[in-house]
Amino acid sequence: MVMRRRVPVLAVYFLVPVLIACSDNAQVQWNPCAVVDSLVSAGQYDRAVGVARTQYDSARLSGDRRVAVGLGARLGRLYYMNFSPDSMYYYFDDVTQDAEELEMYQECIIIHNIIGVFSLINAIEYENALHHFYAAMDYAEKSDNTDAYYKLLTNVAIIHYIRKDPAGLAAAGEIYDYGSRTGDSYFMYTGALMYAYMHHSLGNDAEALGYIREAGQWPEYSVGSDSYEPLYASVLASLGRDDEAERVFLHCLETHRNVDSTIQVEALAGYGKFLAGKGRYGEAVAYYTRGLEITEKYQLYFYGYGIYQELAEVYTAMGEYDLAMEYLTMYYSLKDKVFNVERERSFNSLIRRYESQKNANELQRRDMQLLKQRQLTELVIAAFVVALVVVLAVVLRNRSQNMMYRQLVVKYNAYQKREKELLERLDAVKQDGLGGENGTIRLLFDRLSDFMRQEKMYAVKNLTVEDMAARLGTNRSYLSRAVNTYAGVSFNAWLNSMRIKESIKLLSETDMPIKKVADEVGYANLTTFYNNFIKETGVPPSKFRTESKGRF
Repeated sequence: MVMRRRVPVLAVYFLVPVLIACSDNAQVQWNPCAVVDSLVSAGQYDRAVGVARTQYDSARLSGDRRVAVGLGARLGRLYYMNFSPDSMYYYFDDVTQDAEELEMYQECIIIHNIIGVFSLINAIEYENALHHFYAAMDYAEKSDNTDAYYKLLTNVAIIHYIRKDPAGLAAAGEIYDYGSRTGDSYFMYTGALMYAYMHHSLGNDAEALGYIREAGQWPEYSVGSDSYEPLYASVLASLGRDDEAERVFLHCLETHRNVDSTIQVEALAGYGKFLAGKGRYGEAVAYYTRGLEITEKYQLYFYGYGIYQELAEVYTAMGEYDLAMEYLTMYYSLKDKVFNVERERSFNSLIRRYESQKNANELQRRDMQLLKQRQLTELVIAAFVVALVVVLAVVLRNRSQNMMYRQLVVKYNAYQKREKELLERLDAVKQDGLGGENGTIRLLFDRLSDFMRQEKMYAVKNLTVEDMAARLGTNRSYLSRAVNTYAGVSFNAWLNSMRIKESIKLLSETDMPIKKVADEVGYANLTTFYNNFIKETGVPPSKFRTESKGRF
């Protein structure tokens, strides 16, 4: 029977996407790849395997390479989920070359990622895992699949975390920055979580706690995560906050007690270590043993490696030296497999080769950009002038971060000055008793401004000009004209400026979570808030808060 495999940490997230269609013929009525995907989505794994194998053989006989690649990739994935590595490798090996030749890059990404995860979790071959993750990242670049690239970079960061390599901090930073640039909360969550992992691995648990709490701002990802709760509990334990740590461990174990999964193994191993540290050796052994049962059942040797060492230490403390030696022997057998001089050299060489190739590719891209710029300059001199101005502006901006944030302060003050001027103009209208249509429009804008500030209407989600017109007893056209005339922008642009101005105040004057800030000023989702904030200020909210808190 085919069962879903839960793989550890963050690697699982990239295994979720459905593979692309394996036929280019829009007229085809029978698409075997789509049928297999539907069966998998419905949890009918046995039927999915049966259909995929039959149709795969048929495609090979008929010479339909694209269909064969699509089905072969799916079969490899299904056999990975079913703990059948021989069958997984059979289908992956059979279709990999065709996938490359046909430029079916999504399939190439999936194949290399799954092999990388298997090498990491089941075979404990970090070098091979890294090789396949890098290969998948190359295909992600070829296909301009930026999201896939950064998901794969997460898997690379996991390897650095395991090895306690500070290089993982740089990878976490790249992931987080990508999320900030694009306003994608998933990558901000993932980057923050990887920062937490790395700092915990390096013994910086105060920093780790800050990042794991930041990750918790996105419950859509953290709740039920394969990593969040076990890591949170382990960090709390390292900081001596024992009661909190134990509550989180027990909550996680209770939530997942009926499911054999990696999250349960992480929690069992973490809680076992916690109990051992408190001298509760009998309880620790029970939790460690349950964790080992799951790792051995599903061949998750990645986790067994650490548990063997912990059990050896616990049995030594208990005076059970025979058992201690048994587990110590198993630990060293895996350690010798993972860490030896030749493997270490090969691993480091692979990293250097990838970094060198990455730098070479970057230089090549820069050369191409320079060539295009020269060609463009020869054709249009004016374009060069504009580009030069832009470059100079960027250089000047980057010369001083303080200058940039002083500009933000000026911009913030300008909001208030503009409002003050508008109010003064409108007060003059009232005092002069201007009549006619112009006076009426000015008074309408005055009413709108007062109502928006006093009632905090900017905080109403999905607020429209029609909504405001109805509240003020006028019509859409008249209200829009009033805003355009006396604010100089559209209603939506004016509303957004009010929201951003208020968010600047909240970010600089309070410790309110960013997600809460977005909600308080009227944004229905965090992504829209990030995009509008960056557009208005030039920096993401998180960076603005860090650099400018206390300046306003």
